[in-house]
Amino acid sequence: MQYKNFNVDAIERTISILETYKGKYETTLLINCCMCLIVLPKERNINIPDINISNNDIGWGIKKEHICGNTNSYSLADVIRRIRNSIAHMDLNTLGEHDIEFIEFRDRCKFRAKVPIESLRVFALKLANTAVEYHKGSSESR
Repeated sequence: MQYKNFNVDAIERTISILETYKGKYETTLLINCCMCLIVLPKERNINIPDINISNNDIGWGIKKEHICGNTNSYSLADVIRRIRNSIAHMDLNTLGEHDIEFIEFRDRCKFRAKVPIESLRVFALKLANTAVEYHKGSSESR
């Protein structure tokens, strides 16, 4: 199937794959899908809400308590950039007793985030849906 608008279609297809797959490789699939759900929106310069990550639920999944490394900024845009760097450079690790419970993201600036799997899923889907809305809105305004 051909892409009409890569920025939207690739993200929407990845969301669909992530939401419909149920099996023993859900976490592996989530990590793979993060390339499209987190890296693509960051690279396409979508408008990120000007909010800070806190320990309160702000609907983005990731909380300040998940960030354990060197950072001076808890802005959503900065956290997205740092997680994007970790994914794009495959500087991440899986953690858990028997099953994968957390993904640890790292970057060269000593950023560390230990994110529970479900929080990462919420984060990736929220960013992806924000990107789709942004791209659909910007193409309608042309």
